[in-house]
Amino acid sequence: MAAHVLHQAIGPQDVLGLPSSRTVAAMTPELRDLPRVPVVQLSGALALDSDEVTSVDVVRDAARVSGGPAHQFYAPLVATDRASARMLRRQPSIADTFAKIPEVTVAVVGVGAWAPGESTLYALATDAEHRALSRAGAVGEISGAFFDADGAAVHAGIADRVISVGTDQLRAIPDVIGIALGPARTEVVRAAAGAGLVDSLVCDVELADALLDGAGEPTG
Repeated sequence: MAAHVLHQAIGPQDVLGLPSSRTVAAMTPELRDLPRVPVVQLSGALALDSDEVTSVDVVRDAARVSGGPAHQFYAPLVATDRASARMLRRQPSIADTFAKIPEVTVAVVGVGAWAPGESTLYALATDAEHRALSRAGAVGEISGAFFDADGAAVHAGIADRVISVGTDQLRAIPDVIGIALGPARTEVVRAAAGAGLVDSLVCDVELADALLDGAGEPTG
């Protein structure tokens, strides 16, 4: 379904952005006949040294389908510390790719709740980072871009170590397609949508029902 939504949304004038996300990685093999568009990597890779599909693979594979250029870089999604993250962001390949983000017009992202099993980053954060993010009010993240219940950016804890697109950059992308599964992500999806971090949503029936409960009577 996410691939179908992307096919409907993207045209030859667009630039596609893809981050590190398990759901985005699952979507990529379903892509067919994309227009010849550039593909920009929006975040580092969760596990460069594993057999899992990374953001580098996702961007490369999508660019093969489109026939357009792939703007990508090799770096972890989470650096070992804040200083390493700053150093990595200054690397030419990363800086050059991030300079392309303002050109992105369509992106597909996973939306994660900040809770055990609901975010790929949760297990990578230390206890101190969990506490710092809780104090800052974090409810979720999109490829390491953390936000609170109002959709405002949260810069605390592991967020300082992430090599990824930021909330302001996401909000500036004209069409962000979010993918989320399960009713546990109801609050975070509402926050992301309300703050303009995602413009459309691909989800399962359980999450759709939870979102519609309490949404009020339809107006039209």
